[in-house]
Amino acid sequence: MRKAILLVLLPAAFFAVQPAQAAGPLQTAIYVQNGDIPSDDAAATVFFRRIKQTGATAVRLTVSWRDIAPATLPIEFHPKDPADTAYNWTYPDRAISLSIANGLTPLVDILDAPSWAGAKKVSAPALGEFATAITSRYNGSFEGLPRVKYWMIWNEPNLSVYLAPQVSGKTLVGAVRYRSMVNAFASAAHAVRRDNMVVAGLVAPFTFRKDPGPLKFMKAVLSGRTEFDIWAVHPYTSGGPRHHAVKSTDVSLGDLPKARSLLDAAVRARRVVSTHPVQLWVTEFSWDSKPPDSKGVPLGLEAQWVSEALFRAWKAGVSMFTWFLLKDDPSSSPYQSGLFFRNGKAKPALTAFRFPFVALRSSKSVYVWGRTPGGIRATAVIERKSGGSWRRVAQLKTNGVGIFSRTLPLKLPASAFMRARISNGKSIAFPLRLPPDLFVNPFGS
Repeated sequence: MRKAILLVLLPAAFFAVQPAQAAGPLQTAIYVQNGDIPSDDAAATVFFRRIKQTGATAVRLTVSWRDIAPATLPIEFHPKDPADTAYNWTYPDRAISLSIANGLTPLVDILDAPSWAGAKKVSAPALGEFATAITSRYNGSFEGLPRVKYWMIWNEPNLSVYLAPQVSGKTLVGAVRYRSMVNAFASAAHAVRRDNMVVAGLVAPFTFRKDPGPLKFMKAVLSGRTEFDIWAVHPYTSGGPRHHAVKSTDVSLGDLPKARSLLDAAVRARRVVSTHPVQLWVTEFSWDSKPPDSKGVPLGLEAQWVSEALFRAWKAGVSMFTWFLLKDDPSSSPYQSGLFFRNGKAKPALTAFRFPFVALRSSKSVYVWGRTPGGIRATAVIERKSGGSWRRVAQLKTNGVGIFSRTLPLKLPASAFMRARISNGKSIAFPLRLPPDLFVNPFGS
């Protein structure tokens, strides 16, 4: 999914962004691929506990409809019934149960239609029937299975590799079909439990060949009535956290305010149907690190970028940020974006993801922002590096979701560093000279 496309992008111009007033909460999640969970239960428990070490409170779990459903339709098949014996729920039952048992909220992503439901040309009515089955199975009262609240519809539906066709003449038929899919799933999920939360979008960041960019696709989907509660994006970036995508219809980290504005406009126009304040999420993002990827981001710079990325996302109104992946894949794989190396050793980016902190300098003050691990309420001690030691300059109480921010009347040189510390940990040292925005391939090598 992450490397479905490999692009060469030009670096965007560097610029500084002034901090905004405090927005809402920011939770973090880890993307879990289907093969990541060990088959041994004890090892699986260790795996999920390591996710907890990242400060994440949720996991994105991809669930293949094709793998659960029968390959061919039986004569007697009740697609809305989660107890129908033609269904195979082995993987989602285990993955969801292990997530919840280890204190993590499952964000369940439905993808991959069976051939009889259209494959890449997905049948919205069939998806709606499956939605009834899967949300009923995990409604909290079915055969002792746990409750799932968050349901994601597809992955990167603006790419032909996942949903096709995308374009017919001048019509974005993929966006029209996707709107029907979202409405079918959301209607069924909300009928099972009104408090189910449906996540739409999960759009790929870039225009690829004739496939539409995420903002163009988003605008087309939201041109009609669409029922969902959260819109999600994958803002992979060919530079640092302030970097913009080259094309105006694409979304990198620097373009998150565009996605937020487009979503807000659709809500104001009453084209989004939801009984909740509509949220913006990041459901997949990362940079490869160097090492092990020779074309990745150097470890120290990556940590600084991760801290700032979480701040910029929060500032743009993102309330959930998902990292891909927990641990680097084997050396033969292109996925070298873990918060841990393959041998289990933590990267500096782990500290930044667990406890993001930034310090933005002006001529007479420094604006500091941070979020405690897991969003816990705490008192944060703000320190600056002086010589070879750290000296306290402020003490800030977080709000109820672990976020603290303050403009401190400090005149400090650009060469200075600051950090935040709480009783059970500290952030990375963040430079007052903002980390450089340099070009990298968004997917490493």
